[in-house]
This record gives sequence, structure tokens and C-alpha cells, in this order.
Amino acid sequence: MLFVLFLLSLVMTDAVFHSQHCFESKRPEWMCNYMKSNDRMYPSESEFKKIENNLIRSHTVLASYKVKNVSFALSEEVFVPNHHLRKHRLKKTNPLTGPHKLLSLKRSRGRFDWRRYHGAVTPIKNQGPCGSCYTFAASAALEFWSNLHRRDKHSLSEQIVLDCTSKPLGENYGCEGGWVEEIFDYAKTHAVGAYLNYPYHASNGSCPTSLVPSRVQVLGHRSLSTYDDQYAERRLAYIIRRFGPTAIGIDVGTTELLFYYNGGIFPGDACGKNIDHAVTIVGYTPTYWIIKNSWGKKWGVNGYLYLERGVNACGVANYVNFITKAKPLPNVPKTCI
Repeated sequence: MLFVLFLLSLVMTDAVFHSQHCFESKRPEWMCNYMKSNDRMYPSESEFKKIENNLIRSHTVLASYKVKNVSFALSEEVFVPNHHLRKHRLKKTNPLTGPHKLLSLKRSRGRFDWRRYHGAVTPIKNQGPCGSCYTFAASAALEFWSNLHRRDKHSLSEQIVLDCTSKPLGENYGCEGGWVEEIFDYAKTHAVGAYLNYPYHASNGSCPTSLVPSRVQVLGHRSLSTYDDQYAERRLAYIIRRFGPTAIGIDVGTTELLFYYNGGIFPGDACGKNIDHAVTIVGYTPTYWIIKNSWGKKWGVNGYLYLERGVNACGVANYVNFITKAKPLPNVPKTCI
């Protein structure tokens, strides 16, 4: 019996694919060093081959650009186009005008970070293999208003707004992308439930037909863009401080460097301005924006991006949507459809 167990252990050990096997198989040295330095092992060589192309792609991208004072990391994940914000329309909702436009030109010196306020910013989440970035950006803004002045702080359900704002019920496209402002419009009259009651499963589903305990109602929201306002980025700091975490769009696809961002202040000349991914600004310093992403805690700085401020880096002010007024609800039953 002991001999059989010994043989099984030899077979299992031999099946594991680790850095030594990588060197022996004459794979690129950088790849084997990655496995060795990160103590990476895989159940078999065939399992390793499933992520090998992702490593090669990330290495190719990072070798094509030289960016100072920013750290990057090879990635075993695949970042596919359907992670992105829908490109073919920039819907403008109540463009910023009137007194707010004048007030927002006041300079916001120093730094501000909503993460310092309990419940204002919920933990980092992961959208997975679903192009639902717009739901996470919208939820981050909604969560601020939902948790305002209440003791029971909760994350909201991205799944409900994913399923209930997509065609044929709404204008979004589920895991194939959508727009933040459609979710803000939805939250004016329909239910936005808690994540615990309606957890996210990274795929399209059916909108609930029963009454759902809703936690927040949007009463007003507005948009801002450099296409209409040359001072759009200058207004951002005021908007964030006055109205809370703010949903924006950035360009991640032009250079793809942001896929592998691992720390530092990401410069504006390392990306384009063709926005394709929705995120949320939660604060700022004199030199960079503090941006909450939806790619998990292992990406970036514990899930956050520090993006250069003042140069419209990655199109940070090309697509801005923010809530101007909303109220938390005591789990009032509402319809989703």
C-alpha cells in the first residue's frame, strides 16, 4: 500500500509544471524567471499552455513601451474587448451649466480622498469576463449616496442594474457594454438592491419580476465632457468633492499598458484618449487622480489607479457622469421592470 502511494506521489510530482520544467522546455528566459520569482506551479504543462499566450502578450506590450517611474507586472489573465464601455455613443445627459459651472472653476488645491470616510467607497470588486465596467462605475457612485448618513453600509448589486438596464428593457447591452447614465436614469424610478441579496455572477441574467428592497433613489444627474467644455478636467475636483465619487471613462485599449499597471503615477502620454472602459474617481492629489477600477485587488495599487492630473490623461474628462442629488431608501420595495 505504501509503495502504491509512493508511485502516485511520483506521478503527481512529475505532472506538475514548474520553473525548472520551463527552462528544460527551452521556453523564453523571461517566462521561466517569472515562474521562478513568483513561485508559480501548474497542475500540468497543458494547464500552463492555457495562460502562456497571455504572458506572451503582456510581455510583448510592456517591451514595446518605456514608461518612467511606473511599475508593471506580467499577467496570466486575458483582458478582452468586451470589458469596455460602449464606444459608438457618448450620450450627453443634462450637460453641466449654470451656477455649478461657475463654482466648479474654483481651484481645488491640496488633496481629497473619499476612501477616508467610512462607507463612502466600498471594497474593490472584480467584473470578471463580462463587459460590465459601466455597472461597477455607476454602482460606486450610487453606493456613496446609498450609504450616506446611514449605519448599515452595503455594496449595491451590479447584477440587478446589468440585467434590468439591458435590452429589451433598457438601452444597455449587458456583458457587451453599456453606459453609466442609463443606470442613473433607471435608479430614478426602479429598484437598486443590495449585493448580498443579488450577488454578481459575471454573466447576463433575467431582471427580477418581484418587488426588490431598494436602497437608493436618484433625483438628478449630469454629464461633462471636454468635447463641450475645454475646462472639463479643471471642474472635476470640485465635482468629486461636492457630489462624491464620479463615474468616468478612460482609454485602456490604445496601448494596453493599463492592463498591466502595478503602481506609480500613470502618465498621460502612455495611453490614448479613445475611451473604452468605465471607472470611478474617488479622490485626487495635486498631481494625480485616485481611480477605483473593477479588475480586482491584485491589479494596480490594491485595485486603484493613480492617473496623471491636468493633461486629460487617457481621456479622463471626455466622459464624466455624476449624481447631483439622491436619497438613501430604507429598503423600500420597488419594481425592477
